[in-house]
Amino acid sequence: MRLQLKFALFNTFTKMLIVVAFWLLLPTFIDNIASIHMDKKLVGKMEKMKKLIQKGGVNQIKDEEDCSYGDYNLLKDEYITLEPYKIILDTFSIKDGHHNFEGETLPYRVLNTTVVYDNQIYMLEIGEGFTSMNLLIKILKKYTFEWMSLFIFLTLLLDLTFSRFLLAPLNRIINKKLKETRHPSSFDFSLSKTSTKDFKYLEESINEMMHKIQNAFTIEKEFITNVSHELLTPISILQSKIETIISDPNTSEEVSMKLLNSQKTLIRLNKIIKTLLLISKIENEQYLKEEQVDIKALINEVIEEIEERLTEKNIVIEQNWEEGFIFQNGNKSLLFTMFFNLISNAIKYNKTNGEIFINGFSQKKKFVVEIRDTGVGIDKSNINHVFERFKRFDNKGVEGYGLGLPIVKTISIFHNITIEVNSEVNKGSTFRLIFKA
Repeated sequence: MRLQLKFALFNTFTKMLIVVAFWLLLPTFIDNIASIHMDKKLVGKMEKMKKLIQKGGVNQIKDEEDCSYGDYNLLKDEYITLEPYKIILDTFSIKDGHHNFEGETLPYRVLNTTVVYDNQIYMLEIGEGFTSMNLLIKILKKYTFEWMSLFIFLTLLLDLTFSRFLLAPLNRIINKKLKETRHPSSFDFSLSKTSTKDFKYLEESINEMMHKIQNAFTIEKEFITNVSHELLTPISILQSKIETIISDPNTSEEVSMKLLNSQKTLIRLNKIIKTLLLISKIENEQYLKEEQVDIKALINEVIEEIEERLTEKNIVIEQNWEEGFIFQNGNKSLLFTMFFNLISNAIKYNKTNGEIFINGFSQKKKFVVEIRDTGVGIDKSNINHVFERFKRFDNKGVEGYGLGLPIVKTISIFHNITIEVNSEVNKGSTFRLIFKA
């Protein structure tokens, strides 16, 4: 998960905790608000009724029979009564209660107070049904939940936008200093524009590290040049002297056999040194990439060169190409070496009468070449180590120095080719080379 998403989710999560805490307290909070609202409404009605009574506007008070007044609405959510009373109350009271309405007892919020009209004390009772209050509470809860949900969603969007803006310099540093740098010699030491001190310190630290790496690569290049002369030249001289001694008629057969074994050792040493030099030169980008390479035609050239080894083990190669592919800006010689090593391994570690399948196809704007064999396979625990130098996995009777796949990996990195490996013991291995189209 990316840092900016973690940052946004963390902020949203903390706000959600606050919202959840508020939501748990919301019922009590809303109930209190609704009660306060209802009480104010009742007090307002009381004041209006008092003014109306003082003006003599409620003529029903002078009812000859019981001198009382009652008003009930049809929905049973409100009533007002006036009844004769004996004493005057100093204050009014509001409390929850019940009232009998046409034989049905219903819950109300009730206000009680006394008023005086025409030298007569009356008890004024105003009741507000809980139906309206419950409806108000329901509406408040609904809209509160909707607004809280919208708040959380907007918070996530704002946090994502802000974190993206905040981390933009870091992304630029990663792209410029790491992703776009294929070789230390092409490293960009310019500083990115940012007001964040942490990012400035990070970029300066990377620049300082890359200065050290550039110096190390310069020393390595010089070392490679020296090794090429100081090691390969003496080996060539020794080989020539051994050949001269072997060809001498006075050299005994026993000595000649020993010299031949020594010569094989020198040849093997010569191959190892040349291979290591090749890897180093590729890593130091001492090769050009200016050729257009037909991958299908190149693989056919490899198969022609290696055909004799296929015949020795009676191995059949089957090719299936959905379309051809021309690789731009490549080094044909290096790509030939890459495919040669892969197909050579597919033969070397295959079974007699085995098969090799080579498939080429487009996939998501990329071109994929698959090389699959029916050989001994690689244990899953070793797959991550197949590209390590001098790494071999107890394939008895198979010659090699453990440098074939490291060369493949080095050439693929040089050409920005992705390699994926799948393998199963005793069933074979598949190498997928993914070219950017």
